[in-house]
Amino acid sequence: MIRILFDCHGNICRSTAAETIFLNKIKKAGIAGFFEVDSCAVSDEEEGNPMYPPMRRELTSRGIEIHPHYARQITQGDFSHFDFILYMDRSNARYLSYYDHKNAKVQPLTDYGDGIREIEDPWYSGRYALVVDQIDACLDGFLERLSALGEIR
Repeated sequence: MIRILFDCHGNICRSTAAETIFLNKIKKAGIAGFFEVDSCAVSDEEEGNPMYPPMRRELTSRGIEIHPHYARQITQGDFSHFDFILYMDRSNARYLSYYDHKNAKVQPLTDYGDGIREIEDPWYSGRYALVVDQIDACLDGFLERLSALGEIR
């Protein structure tokens, strides 16, 4: 079982979109049984809130199945439980470092995207389509890496 946690600032846009897109990809590929997938925030300010409506609309417009979601803040236990903690931008990395700055499990999702440096917060920019495209590309790269490492078949 590969345990993956996606992280962003509030867990209502980017990290929940990454979780949702990833769940759809692995379900479609018939490999969902290999994974445990969740998402979280570095902040507690959106705790308990559902996916932000504009992000929900963007995903739905692409035929991506939405699952129930309520924002949560990362916990210390997440660092031991998950194999990968994939964050969206440098700000997230800084907050995560307060919890566990030496943890090799903590990586930018963009490590798996060709030339994508950061995944901006669409709550501020309004560029939901761009963000979904970037997340999608990074997740394809992540799945390719796992496959190349023999983690999934």
